[in-house]
Amino acid sequence: MVQPQGASRRGGRAPGWQGWRWVLLGLIVGAYLLAELPYLDRYPLLNYDEGEELAPAYKLATRGIFGSDMMAGFYHAEEHVYYMMPLYLLALGAVFRVLGTGIWQARLLSVGSGLAAVLLTFALGRALHNWAVGLLAAAVLCTLQLSLLPSESGVPLLDIARVVRYDVMVPMWGLLGCLCFVWAHERRRLFGYAACGFCIGLAALSNAYGLLYLPLIGLCLLWVDGLAALRGWPLVLVLLGCLLAGLPWAIYVLSAPADYIGQMTIQSSRNRFDFFDPAFYWQNLLDERYRYATWLGGHLSQPVLWPRVGIWVVAVAVPAALVMLARRVRRSPRLADVFTFIALPLLALLLAVTTNLKIYGYFALVMPVLALQTGFGLAELWRVLGPALSAPRLVMLAGLGLAVVEGQVGVIRNLEAGRAATPYDELMRPIAARLAPGARVLATHAYWLGLQPASVLSLDMPFYYSNPAYDDDEHRSLSQAMAQFNANYILIDSIVRATIQLPAAQDDPPLEADFWSYLAQHCSVALALPHTQYGPLTLYHCAT
Repeated sequence: MVQPQGASRRGGRAPGWQGWRWVLLGLIVGAYLLAELPYLDRYPLLNYDEGEELAPAYKLATRGIFGSDMMAGFYHAEEHVYYMMPLYLLALGAVFRVLGTGIWQARLLSVGSGLAAVLLTFALGRALHNWAVGLLAAAVLCTLQLSLLPSESGVPLLDIARVVRYDVMVPMWGLLGCLCFVWAHERRRLFGYAACGFCIGLAALSNAYGLLYLPLIGLCLLWVDGLAALRGWPLVLVLLGCLLAGLPWAIYVLSAPADYIGQMTIQSSRNRFDFFDPAFYWQNLLDERYRYATWLGGHLSQPVLWPRVGIWVVAVAVPAALVMLARRVRRSPRLADVFTFIALPLLALLLAVTTNLKIYGYFALVMPVLALQTGFGLAELWRVLGPALSAPRLVMLAGLGLAVVEGQVGVIRNLEAGRAATPYDELMRPIAARLAPGARVLATHAYWLGLQPASVLSLDMPFYYSNPAYDDDEHRSLSQAMAQFNANYILIDSIVRATIQLPAAQDDPPLEADFWSYLAQHCSVALALPHTQYGPLTLYHCAT
């Protein structure tokens, strides 16, 4: 059972004004919005993944079809997209329907999801422990600089929530599910367990790794309630709620299972789902260090740890929290302590061993529970240091103040980069002006929005068609695939220049030489922009 933490400490004191707590929460929310909203339409620069997710949302908003014209011909992806989980894309389509299509509109969804994650982290910390833990956890999410990438603020959640990706929606639903779980366990309400599972299902519909909340909930139940949890309704209802959330998607997939299997070759390449090979998990665990490389300056052998106030706050608070929580759960396995104790190590471990894509954005799953454990550690350290403003407390206050300043300096640097960034429309205007009416263009995903109303197809497509790893029904040469698409123009960017970074090209290296050979034989330069902030861009005109 979750017990209120503050009641036993109030004693007989007359209650004072408690509004300052809401004022602090408002300041945290204000700091988050001031860091996220300015220059949202121009910085960070629109990337490949963002363009890929914009396409089906745009078609859904404008034509009511959940498909991507950029992927037309790839297992009917122009009619139904299966290779990306649907919930974020559906929400993005709704945003476009209401606010219109644009970069800031799309990123506003991520910013809103990030704000929800901050507020839910606060609410979870308060529900499990007290106001102090909730406020500190929310502040950690919005202020601690952990990454050293010069192109970002370094505050992980702020950076993840500024781009059009599903990552930040996963913890939003997962944290809501955890809150439902805590509420249900405290009050013994079966409906709350079903709601918990339903929210976890929505997290999984944002991205599949949202299912990692299920083992967390299950282990908490087993730890607190013992083996009786296996015989009771709570675990069953969590699973049923999760299945209920996924049922519409399952029905949608079953309407065209062959297309689902075909499109999933994009996701299953490079052994992403090799779950029956024990080496898969071990190698994933070894490679997990690359996800945290930017926290150490990018050089794992020579980490940059000093001066790094944010890193040291986490390095002190998290071990302290683990030690204090371990003592508590040994004495009495209360849900509040068990959850705070295992959530961070368990989710971090599960993310490490189950995903071989070490994408930084996936860390959004772990960041709220890291903040929760950090907030708990800071609150408990403050308590054990004594009620007077002793020297250790002054040192602690100074360190936290420096951490806030460090984080805000990173935010200011990020906003200055946004102010200096070239607007996307301004970049794309001269390229679009060179296109003939009704032109067919091959380009990577980041540029289709700026090339409207031309017909833009993903440059991945000819590689998919000619790479047997993606289409083994009818093997074509790259030249045959390019001729089939009969493009008038090809836009080359930094992903394609030098070494082609498209996954389908990397999975079959000879295709790269074939592509450049085709370009030399059939195309000529129509426009070269060698010095853009997006890197060199070259528009080729092709004889058709």
